Amino acid sequence: MIFTSGRAALAHKRTSVWWYGTRFFLVSCLAMVIALVFAPGAAFAETKYGVNDTIAFSKYFVQNNQWGNQYNGWGSGSQTISHDSSQDSSGAWSASFNWSNVLSDDAWHIKAWPSIVDGWQWGAWSANTDLPVKLWDNKDITTSWHFRTDGGSSYRADVAYDLWVHNLDVDTYWPTDEIMIWPWYTDEDTGARSGTYVGTLSANGANWDLYKSWSSNSQSPYGGWTFWKFIRQEKTTQLDNLNIKDFLMYLQWSLPNTSDRISHALSLTGIQAGSEIWYGNGTFSTDSYSVNIS
Repeated sequence: MIFTSGRAALAHKRTSVWWYGTRFFLVSCLAMVIALVFAPGAAFAETKYGVNDTIAFSKYFVQNNQWGNQYNGWGSGSQTISHDSSQDSSGAWSASFNWSNVLSDDAWHIKAWPSIVDGWQWGAWSANTDLPVKLWDNKDITTSWHFRTDGGSSYRADVAYDLWVHNLDVDTYWPTDEIMIWPWYTDEDTGARSGTYVGTLSANGANWDLYKSWSSNSQSPYGGWTFWKFIRQEKTTQLDNLNIKDFLMYLQWSLPNTSDRISHALSLTGIQAGSEIWYGNGTFSTDSYSVNIS
């Protein structure tokens, strides 16, 4: 039998209490981490780095679109997209980018289009979308969007909705029209007012100047599509209860030249919202975003 002195026994007791207490603390912390990670509805922050990577949530997906650099070799740089699942209901997401010019004319070309998609995106569709809708249904398409831009000291970009229109009776892939709605842009060199001026629409408490041009594409059976661009006369970073129907109705019924008017038999297939980036180093952040069709 081995006898232990009182002091040694007390030290052993203290050591045992410390060890078991520490082990209990570590096990408790691990259990809390596991519970947080695997608990139903636990928040999950996600960042994607790859070209054309997507993050899906609610009825949308965010796309790390870098089409100008990817397909045309314009400029040089990188871009990521991020979303936190705790912000699913708010529609918040962000993009970080660093795009620079290499060739002399790169400053005049879009490098990327980080954006959120509802509906159609070149053959892909977001989940649980209410699209497509026939234009003749005259549905309310109400959207709110609060965003922030920070592209550094050398920065060129716009922020816009990008709407796609198809004749689904003829072609489910190639669009007939593209409609952009610009609430904000850095400068006129973004080509904000390029094309032919058509008229001015008053909607959502502001005036929007409309320009028309043609986007050629040799692969399209139509040779391309008509490109419409609504430019807000006073720039803003906050839109509340904007009704896209106002813009669609104007194109169908109110253009000064009746031959320009688009057919109400066409379908709205896609609603996107994001930033076209020419160059810059910084972030584009959406604090809240929603689209509701009724």
